Amino acid sequence: CCNITDQLLDQNGFTDTCKHWAASAIDYVVSNGIFNGTSESKFEPNAKMNRAMLVTALWRLEGRPLYINEDNVKEITITNGNTGKKAYLTNTEDIAKVAKLLNEMKWQKSYADDPRPRAGYNYMIQVETGNGYRQYQFTEDQILVGGFGGTWHVGEKDCLESLTKYVADKNDNTYDRQVNTAPKPVGGFRDVAAGSWYADAVDWAAEKGIVQGYDEKTFGVADNLTREQLAAILYRYGAYKKYDVKQCGTLANFLDAHKIEPYAKANMRWALGAGIITGRTADTLAPQGECTRAEVAVMLQRFREKYSK
Repeated sequence: CCNITDQLLDQNGFTDTCKHWAASAIDYVVSNGIFNGTSESKFEPNAKMNRAMLVTALWRLEGRPLYINEDNVKEITITNGNTGKKAYLTNTEDIAKVAKLLNEMKWQKSYADDPRPRAGYNYMIQVETGNGYRQYQFTEDQILVGGFGGTWHVGEKDCLESLTKYVADKNDNTYDRQVNTAPKPVGGFRDVAAGSWYADAVDWAAEKGIVQGYDEKTFGVADNLTREQLAAILYRYGAYKKYDVKQCGTLANFLDAHKIEPYAKANMRWALGAGIITGRTADTLAPQGECTRAEVAVMLQRFREKYSK
C-alpha cells in the first residue's frame, strides 16, 4: 500500500482494501481479471455479493467463453468480404448449426488492441441476439471475434475448415429475411435483462448446468448470495471442469448444520473437505448467511489455487 494525499491505496488503486483482512485475496481476484471494483477507487469488500456477480466472476475465470444460445438468436448475417453479398439465416436448423460450430471453436490469445486483418476478410458472420451482437471475421488462416468492449479473440486454425465451408455454402444461396423478433429469455430466465452486463455469463452458466434458477423463469440476479448457494455453484463448476470434487468434510462439528437446505448438504461437505469454505465461527457454518465480496474473493482464490495445480 502507498499513501497518496492521506489515503491508503492498494496496487489496484482502491482506497477501501489496503488494511482489509482479505486484502491479498482481493488483489488476487482483481489482478487475475475475475473481479472488478465497483468504481475506479472502490472495491466495497464488505458489500453483499449477489448471484449475478458470482456467475460473472466464474465466466471471467473461464476466460469469458463465447457461448451462443441458439434460442436467443434473432438473426445470423453472413457477408462475403470480396463481393459484399449478404445471406440472412433465420431458420432454426441453420441457426443451430452455426451456433454449434461457433461454440465448438477453440480460442487462443485475446487482444486488448484490435488485431483485425487490415487487408479485409473473406467472410464475416454477425450473430444478433437479445444480448447484442458479435462479429466473426474469417481470413485464410484465422478467425477473429469481437464483442467485449474492443477485445478480440483469435480462433485456432484447425477449427476453421468445417465452419468456413458451411459459411461459404450458405453465402452462395439467397434467403428470405425474416428476423426473429421474439427470442427466448436469456437462459430461459425472464428476470435476466437482455444486453445486461451479466447476460452472457448467465446464458453460459445455465447452459453448462453450473447455475439453476429458483424455478424455470426466475434466476434471482439481484438476490444476495448465500454461503450454501456459493458452495453448490462452485461444486457444479468444478464438476463441469472435471475436477476432483470427491472431498468430503464433516458437518458434525457445526451446531447449525441442520439448517443447510437438503440440496446443498453434499456441496457443503465438499467445500469444507476441499478447504474452500470454513465456519463463520468454530462451531457455526451460517449456511443461509449472505456472502460479502471479500468472502467470495477469498473462496475463489482458494478454489483456483487448489484446482490449478
